[in-house]
Amino acid sequence: MKEDRAREQANFSRKPTIAYVLGENLYLNITNRCTNRCRFCLREQGKGIGGYNLWLPYEPSVQEIIAALEEVGELNRFREVVFCGFGEPLLRLGAVKAVASYLKERWRVPVRIDTNGQANLVYGRDVVPELVGLVDAVSVSLNAHEEGAYQDLCRPALGEGSFAAVREFLRSCRRQGLRVTATAVAYPGVDLEAARRLAEEVGVEFRVRPWLTEEGSEVEVEGKKEQKRLEELLRGKVIAEADLSQGTVKLVFTDGTRFERTKTFEGMIMATLFAADGSTVLSTRI
Repeated sequence: MKEDRAREQANFSRKPTIAYVLGENLYLNITNRCTNRCRFCLREQGKGIGGYNLWLPYEPSVQEIIAALEEVGELNRFREVVFCGFGEPLLRLGAVKAVASYLKERWRVPVRIDTNGQANLVYGRDVVPELVGLVDAVSVSLNAHEEGAYQDLCRPALGEGSFAAVREFLRSCRRQGLRVTATAVAYPGVDLEAARRLAEEVGVEFRVRPWLTEEGSEVEVEGKKEQKRLEELLRGKVIAEADLSQGTVKLVFTDGTRFERTKTFEGMIMATLFAADGSTVLSTRI
């Protein structure tokens, strides 16, 4: 399996990539366009990630996307097929629906969309009902807890009201019965705990995403520094409560602080230490 994945990465990285493999998932890169210009985005640093060139010279047709999927071969071996690339996939709503329909007719693999949650604002209607039956899960980049912080971090082209649209998109996904997760990037200045509380108020799951750079070596070096600091912060703490269910690790210490270790959709392990007041002390990939 590892040899197959390595061969796929070598083949795909020679040209602008439509379908690419990361971890146990297959990702679909269908547009460069996005309504946000997030400060942490890989687009601000280069043209891809993990050796893949994700900058598309043009937007591939539905037929070209399906052809890229067929080039991959057996899709049921992946945990998920995810619409996620260098742009906002729901800016091509028709293409997403057509390709997702193909996936549902031909394969048994779950389908997910990673989105900034502004589609309803773009189209002037609630598009979530159109995804029901085609998509199993939606991951929405919340990234903040209020409009001002969102405007500063994500710099949406649609201006004021974008953050409210993201919140309503999350609510619509929940109402329609989709498996929905709000996410926030572990980027300097982001109040992860406030974003978590907002997600809980909306009634959806919450996940911290690592801040990735185009060059994995830079992430690795920074990660080792953060891991060492985390070890120092945890040293000497006494566990009062522990929850090891559902593949996660959640610890509550006698001083009121909390620790969580979770696995991201991309297969990375994130570790987060929270202060007694709920604020984030440190969040890092391990």
